[in-house]
Amino acid sequence: MDQAVAGQISVFQLVVLPDGKQRDCTALQRTCLRQQVKQAEALVLKSDKDEGRALRFPVNLTGSGVSTQDVSIEVPVGRDYALIIEAISGDTPPRFLGSVCHYLPEVNASRNETVLPAPMTLNSVDCDPTFDS
Repeated sequence: MDQAVAGQISVFQLVVLPDGKQRDCTALQRTCLRQQVKQAEALVLKSDKDEGRALRFPVNLTGSGVSTQDVSIEVPVGRDYALIIEAISGDTPPRFLGSVCHYLPEVNASRNETVLPAPMTLNSVDCDPTFDS
């Protein structure tokens, strides 16, 4: 991560969309997801503390060299999803700082494999990425 931009990250926003194979992850990562899809398209997700079509987690990066962050969410059982993780600034209004997209071929009712998305490339874009919860 570009350290100048990485220092501006306030939260990570997670969104899961159906019909993952039909979506162009490269295009989804260029700018705010909110500008590209209707919020009603996103699946309702759950965490220990929240529920909504987009879940936000305060930045808590660990590791040297490559920084990582562990989060845990409940995704509805199903197939063919796209998981989008957006880095959001703490500015008012918030700014999009970058994202990563990962295909989820299947989510089942039992414990699922840990998702290790590709590294996030940060590139600040002037748009407010926040979904309404």
